Amino acid sequence: WICRGMVRQYFGEPQSLAEMVRDTQWLQSSGYQAIFEEARRQWPYCSLAINWCYDEPWITASNNSIIAYPFRKKPGYFAVQGALRPVLASARIPHFAWQDGDGFDAQLWYLNDSDETVQDEVTAVLRIGDWEKELLTWQTDPVAPRTNLQGPAIHCVLPEIPDAEAVELILKTRTASRENTYRLRYTLRHPVVRAGRLNA
Repeated sequence: WICRGMVRQYFGEPQSLAEMVRDTQWLQSSGYQAIFEEARRQWPYCSLAINWCYDEPWITASNNSIIAYPFRKKPGYFAVQGALRPVLASARIPHFAWQDGDGFDAQLWYLNDSDETVQDEVTAVLRIGDWEKELLTWQTDPVAPRTNLQGPAIHCVLPEIPDAEAVELILKTRTASRENTYRLRYTLRHPVVRAGRLNA
């Protein structure tokens, strides 16, 4: 959906249709990633999650579909695909928008829907623009088939990084197919007025 009020809240007034599309697709991708991974974390109490409207049978200006007509995969499609990999490092993050000075918190998890017991090493890295900080490395216990393992919590006070629009939490693992990245909105607490859009 377009949800213009929400777009303005997180990104400011869009300057073009392309900017509106980019912002709404970013919101959709992050939202679906969070929903599907959270549903998996709640197994066995939650046994299913499904998005409303998988694909579009005709041209439309906006919808919650993850495949647009005619069979164009939106960024949300790849976010859902990534969230449903059988074995995955995961993080429960409390919200989408962050500012410098905020205490960034997340709870690490390891999700195993495979038929094998797995064990891994997860390194959590926070990145804003050119700034990067390694927060911790977690040696998981063995994770039995079709079970999830709750790991440590991470915390970091976010620095002031001008001109950055996103904070990324990157979960590195021994196997690339189990790694995960979360791209969240980042703004300055005291916005800087620049030509064009406000960094707010």
